[in-house]
Amino acid sequence: MDIEHFNKKILNDDQFDLPNDLKLKLEDNDEVVYKICREVYLVAYNSSIQKSGEQLGMFIHQDDIKTLSKKIKESTGVLFNNVERDNYKFLLSIVKNYYIKTATRTERKDRAFVVKNEKNSIMEKLIYTDMIIDWDDFSGILIKEAY
Repeated sequence: MDIEHFNKKILNDDQFDLPNDLKLKLEDNDEVVYKICREVYLVAYNSSIQKSGEQLGMFIHQDDIKTLSKKIKESTGVLFNNVERDNYKFLLSIVKNYYIKTATRTERKDRAFVVKNEKNSIMEKLIYTDMIIDWDDFSGILIKEAY
């Protein structure tokens, strides 16, 4: 998705009450929000899967968390002209809803699999899976790292 369409989706999203400065940056096709969403997606995409008991989980190395937290804080400063904790959290709420939309076709294909009907070999459905981040834990870790 190109940056113009990406930004328009955020601008038209009713769940966010965007501050005027952020609206202007998105309208001017500023790349900051897209880039930080892409960074988060790549961290999730490149994370490793670990099994704990019967559950699978995502492991993100501490260095990646530190780097990502720093980049989000820098982006917060660019977008809001300050790095207040509330602005950081607001940016995280946007990222949470849009990071997966930065996946490339190749990345999507890498995460897709076919479920076939048991009676015949006709494809029943194509399922797209992705590294879905547990945002309750993840955002808390990023905020703690940043502040």
